[in-house]
Amino acid sequence: MRRFHIFAAGLALAAYGAIAPAEEFPSHPMRMIIPTPAGGGADAIARLLGEKMQERMGQPVVVENRPGGDTIIGTRLVATSPPDGYTMLLTYSLVAVQPSLKKHLPYDVRRDLAPVIDLMEAPSLVTVRNGLPVNTMQDLIALVRAEPGKYSYSDGGTGGPSHLSAELFNSLTGGKLLRVPYKGSAPSLTDLAGGHVDMSFSTIVSAQPYVRTGRMKALAVTGKRRSPVFPELPTVAEAGLPDYEYVTWYGIFVTGGTPKPIVDKLYGVMREIVETPEMKQLFAEQGAQVVGTGPQEFGAYIDGEIKKWARVVKDARIPVDED
Repeated sequence: MRRFHIFAAGLALAAYGAIAPAEEFPSHPMRMIIPTPAGGGADAIARLLGEKMQERMGQPVVVENRPGGDTIIGTRLVATSPPDGYTMLLTYSLVAVQPSLKKHLPYDVRRDLAPVIDLMEAPSLVTVRNGLPVNTMQDLIALVRAEPGKYSYSDGGTGGPSHLSAELFNSLTGGKLLRVPYKGSAPSLTDLAGGHVDMSFSTIVSAQPYVRTGRMKALAVTGKRRSPVFPELPTVAEAGLPDYEYVTWYGIFVTGGTPKPIVDKLYGVMREIVETPEMKQLFAEQGAQVVGTGPQEFGAYIDGEIKKWARVVKDARIPVDED
């Protein structure tokens, strides 16, 4: 009986030790790593999010830009940090594409990163030059299917939103659009407005000024739901490709192996924050909407994204970086 009591006491102590870190967390400043250069949309999200986390959790959140290697340098920093919740990663949908684009990633996305929250998603716009004889997304689908290989699209770089969303369109239509790559979205859209390419799949923030001034036509949005920025436009799925979805999403991760109570605590705080008017307004300025899904659902979504983009990269024969 005495041994039983000792054993039971040990179990109780172990249980207390398992939950105590989450109860005490955070006891010192946290940091949020952004694997992209300063000045982008992620910076604004991180700083507002960190400010509101400090209000709720009582500890500052230091935002650090760690760009390089197509987001790999900053991501690796978090993937190899202690699994205690104090080092967070704010990154975007490229993290689910990298396993297909890079042969030797220095981390495993699903093993070494623990998803906390899918913050927001921003669809792209399907835009065409003014002279192209189409007025709807259905027209465009019929046109590229009727003459595969005839029409071109511009994009802002390999693996970016304009590239992947176009190749997903190719994969589902068999349209075989011709790729015309550019170094960035600005020259890509300038040439589309000038009639030098036929279409583009561009972020709403980039394409909106051209559409509003009539220099190109917008036919649809690439997400599963309509955008409040262009509520009159259907989704590509509504217009005839039910399996089509492309969004640029931003989410928060911590190091793989971080205790679940700490992950859940971070999620609970961040879930409240994304519903604040200030956060919603910031997302809206980027053509985005709140998502707010938590660790389990976000993790399942990432699994699906990794599989989807592996298939698209293979079908499109996008070169894999062997380094």
